[in-house]
Amino acid sequence: MKRKLGAIAIIAFLVFFTACSQYPVWFYPFPEEDEANAVSLVVTDSVIVEVNGTVPSTVKAIVTYSDGSAMNCNAMVSGSVDTSSAGEKIATAIYDGVSAEFSIIVFEPENVVDSIEELTSAIASASAGEIVILNGNIAAIAPISISANDIRIIGNGASTITTSANSSVFAISGNNAVIEGIDFETTASSGVTNIITVTGTSAEIRNCTFTGNYDVATNTDVTSRGLELSGSVSDILIENCRFEKVRQPAYINNGTSGTIRNCTVIGTRGWVVEGSTEMTFEGNEFENNAVDIAIIPGSPDTTTNNYDQNECITISKNNNNCYVQNQILKINVNGDSVSNIE
Repeated sequence: MKRKLGAIAIIAFLVFFTACSQYPVWFYPFPEEDEANAVSLVVTDSVIVEVNGTVPSTVKAIVTYSDGSAMNCNAMVSGSVDTSSAGEKIATAIYDGVSAEFSIIVFEPENVVDSIEELTSAIASASAGEIVILNGNIAAIAPISISANDIRIIGNGASTITTSANSSVFAISGNNAVIEGIDFETTASSGVTNIITVTGTSAEIRNCTFTGNYDVATNTDVTSRGLELSGSVSDILIENCRFEKVRQPAYINNGTSGTIRNCTVIGTRGWVVEGSTEMTFEGNEFENNAVDIAIIPGSPDTTTNNYDQNECITISKNNNNCYVQNQILKINVNGDSVSNIE
């Protein structure tokens, strides 16, 4: 009882002292909860500007905070960018105290195409480092060969290339090619269609969509693929793309290396990865696929397997606990769960 009276007396004294004093009295410890701080910024939209054009003052981006949350934002473009000549320019975006560098593509007006004939001609005559802007929707009738190095083909807004042929839209043999911001659609009802085939190194396929009419349950005659990557391909990047109702997002042959990240795959039979490849999968999302990622024996090398059970678990967990099937090990993997293929 004495302790209670003593505590009451102390509290009364502090209240009286605070009321009479000209100085505020602070009571500790009552720490405030830590606020989440912005830690990283990623610019998500391609920025395309004509020569001598004006760079936008803001760009769409994703900001990530220290508590793991993320949100879409409009980041401010910092500083000036020289648009007097064509090429890739590096700029800086800033939001909530964090910054990130991003690319601005400056193009020549004569390299804007809006027909298959113009696109074919522009690519055929392109020299290394050329930028071709696709404006509008076109129908492909034959594979367009991209043999020069450092070629960029970029969709300007809503640009769609449609094909009904059992052949590629683009056949990329040059190195460092970039295909960005284009919607691809195949209407082929039978046979094999590889919308893009890649034999060159260090290609980048970004912000594209690949759509077909394959049905996992009923339509087994269509072998439509977003891409086929030959065994000579190294350091390929497939990023922020969407694959829907194609039989396979890509068929990846032995010897290929690269990264596939932040893609969405819906209604397919999954990525097909031969065992003697070195592919990294990060942050991809999957829905209604027969298998999300299938690792299979290669040809002619049918025994090499670069994806042991632990690696399959890591791949699954790094891609929203997706369904990885390793046909060499004869196992199915979902997150930490492993079972034998029956």
